[in-house]
Amino acid sequence: MKFWKVTTRFFDNGKVDVTVEQQEGASMPDSTSAEKEKFDEYIDYFKTKREADAWAEDARNA
Repeated sequence: MKFWKVTTRFFDNGKVDVTVEQQEGASMPDSTSAEKEKFDEYIDYFKTKREADAWAEDARNA
């Protein structure tokens, strides 16, 4: 199964970093989040690139 992974990092200084990459696996993982020392990280998964790109664009404009 192919799906899309969006990794979003919201840094304490206001910077936002977003990556979109295609992944493949037996099933699509659950989304996760973690608080790191200098940023909060969110990893979300989508069935289509269109959904992933829309999510990434929204994050960039947050």
